[in-house]
Amino acid sequence: MGYPDASMAAGGGPPGRALDPLEMLQSAADLMNPVSAARQMPWLTGELVKVPLGRSGVSFAEGDRRFADVTWRDNPFFRLLGWNYRLFEEWAERMADAVDGPWDRQARTRYLANITTAMLSPTNFFWTNPAGTEARVRDRRAVRAARRPEHAARPRPGRHAPNGQPGAVPGG
Repeated sequence: MGYPDASMAAGGGPPGRALDPLEMLQSAADLMNPVSAARQMPWLTGELVKVPLGRSGVSFAEGDRRFADVTWRDNPFFRLLGWNYRLFEEWAERMADAVDGPWDRQARTRYLANITTAMLSPTNFFWTNPAGTEARVRDRRAVRAARRPEHAARPRPGRHAPNGQPGAVPGG
């Protein structure tokens, strides 16, 4: 990508212009442009039909650590969720590519598309992340086990009450 001058290539440029809220709103409007969306509908509809059938070209990126857990490939629910998310990422990328105008507007739109799709990744939410779901189930089992009456009343070996007698130590 070419920059108009060397100061912008080094991260300089007009102060306050990089994330101007009004220009970010324009970028959001570019991403939701109905004309561009209508042009992408045949592709999107075709992919939405192919994803459940397993014939889509959408797949997890090779080095994407977010989807490294084998559950994303083995569990049908998580596989479909992940593929649909990847489809959303590709659609947002196509919408960002369709933006016409100066390079800084295109770059802002691509930046907004990237942060939006990253923010909505299913790995960011414990109920749609296999690792988070497994940890939650494990924690709930531990809490249930700790609440059982037989667990609390059982003397622990090697523990002594404050009076020196063997038995359960409160809070220990």
